[in-house]
Amino acid sequence: MRAKWGIDQSDVVLIFVGWLYEFSGIDTIMRILPSMPQSLKLKVVGIGEMEDKLLALRRN
Repeated sequence: MRAKWGIDQSDVVLIFVGWLYEFSGIDTIMRILPSMPQSLKLKVVGIGEMEDKLLALRRN
């Protein structure tokens, strides 16, 4: 699975599993992620009204 997602053995992986709505705070996590070490990876599993917004954040 690490190879499939391009994750090194030394990387730290955060996994968010939940509803993708404003109250979840996942957009805040995605906004601060670029300021974190490159070895920190985030994987998101969920559905909700913020899917399109989060995909746009990921592209930027």
